[in-house]
Amino acid sequence: MTRSIQLQRIVAWGCVGFLALVVVVFAQEDEEWKRKNTFDNRYEGTKGFPVATPRLVLLSFIASPAFLPEGEPPDITLRVKFFLPRDASSAFLSARQLRKTQRLYWMEAVQTEWESQQWNEFTWPTKDFLRPKRIPLSTLGVTVRIGEKTGTRIAPTIIYTDTSPKAVTAYKLYFRPARTLHRVTHTLSTCETATCDTGKLVRTET
Repeated sequence: MTRSIQLQRIVAWGCVGFLALVVVVFAQEDEEWKRKNTFDNRYEGTKGFPVATPRLVLLSFIASPAFLPEGEPPDITLRVKFFLPRDASSAFLSARQLRKTQRLYWMEAVQTEWESQQWNEFTWPTKDFLRPKRIPLSTLGVTVRIGEKTGTRIAPTIIYTDTSPKAVTAYKLYFRPARTLHRVTHTLSTCETATCDTGKLVRTET
């Protein structure tokens, strides 16, 4: 019995050591990627992503339609606006290709500290990477995670080129599931206060 317990401890510590090594390796690879793909206010390039994915991955959360030109990217500046609640001042903004390819376009803002209770704006040009690589703008998604880089609080973004939409007419979310979904259940909340303490909840199934 004692030998069995000792063996279990050895296996457990071995697994912990392996996971720690994996985290260190990925962190080193991420830093190396950033070093090679640094621009003025962002990291931008292509990335390979692991084949094994979580059960559900959020790829993009955009408020209002994205008014971006179709076809080959012109030489323009992309603009993203998002609003942070009063209890948040940090956020991680990223853009990526929604299409599933071997290597995906990835852009990550260097700035992580923003203004709370205000609209924040981030811009980046197509001339440095998107246009030379001919990556269609219509395939891009944007995500703003509030607080931590892997946080679950998401701020909807407005992405445009010249003029920001005057009103939000729709919200569009893109998810990538690990398997085919047969049913989706979601909850919609209409806030009546700034802190969303009260509101109307609607539960739907599709």
